[in-house]
Amino acid sequence: MEWLLLALIAPLLWAVVALIDDNLLRGLYRSPVLAALVSGICGMAPMLSLVWLNIQPTTVAVVSLAGLAGLLTVVYYYFYFQALEYDAPSVVISLFSLAPVALPFFAHFLVGENLKIMQIIGFAIVLFFTFMLAAVDVKKFRFSKALLPISIAAILLDGVLLSEKYVYQHVNFYSGFMFFSLGMGVGGLLLVILMILRNFNKPFHFKKSKGLRFIVTALIFVAITEVINIAAEFTSNLAVSKGPVSLVEVIQNIQPLYMLTLALLLYPFFPKYFREARYGRVRFKFLMMAGIMVGVALTVVGKI
Repeated sequence: MEWLLLALIAPLLWAVVALIDDNLLRGLYRSPVLAALVSGICGMAPMLSLVWLNIQPTTVAVVSLAGLAGLLTVVYYYFYFQALEYDAPSVVISLFSLAPVALPFFAHFLVGENLKIMQIIGFAIVLFFTFMLAAVDVKKFRFSKALLPISIAAILLDGVLLSEKYVYQHVNFYSGFMFFSLGMGVGGLLLVILMILRNFNKPFHFKKSKGLRFIVTALIFVAITEVINIAAEFTSNLAVSKGPVSLVEVIQNIQPLYMLTLALLLYPFFPKYFREARYGRVRFKFLMMAGIMVGVALTVVGKI
């Protein structure tokens, strides 16, 4: 059950990343494109280990699929950052629960994972509470603007996870992760080209009045965030390589609970940086997240 521990650690790391991302997007980056670009370029960093480690030879198909998974990761990062412009991090991340709703069915047909009735019930519960969390006005059937970009991101995430699972079934973890990292770098470079074509020449919210100290502090936080994000990607990929892909993704839905708890704990010390605690509806969010976790628990029990 090593994969279970890994699947619980990755969302904790991503919870920290999301809380920092929220502030970077509002205070530093001018566009979700730039935010995804930075994550993509930094995602190549693990490839530095190729200086002293060797990869396992494999087929072009496996390399291409791993690279595609990395590239699609950068694309879904873009939609994730776009969603952060519309809603608080815990809500945005909770909406990612839509991904495991479809993933088990894809996994059943594409990589042969079996489904049980308890899992299907669990996924239905996750879906219900996810839509309740996204609801702005239930009577008028209005939902958060973050729902559309996150729905797209969730579909992309399903493709990424299934691709990763296939890759790790055909090559060792280190080699597969290197190909994945290469794909992230390619995705970041494609976004660089996109920004050049769009003449996006003022990517940051730097102002002379904020001074050099602000710029240095901001870049330090960017570096810290990307290091933690790489660690989260590594841990998540390792969990996928060792366990059932659909369960790994479902268990990672604990991330918004981590996030909201961290925000509430840190808010008294840094009230300016944690809008989670300022926006209210905290009890409602916890209730909806509890419902999501019930669905997660039923899914896990149904698999055993």
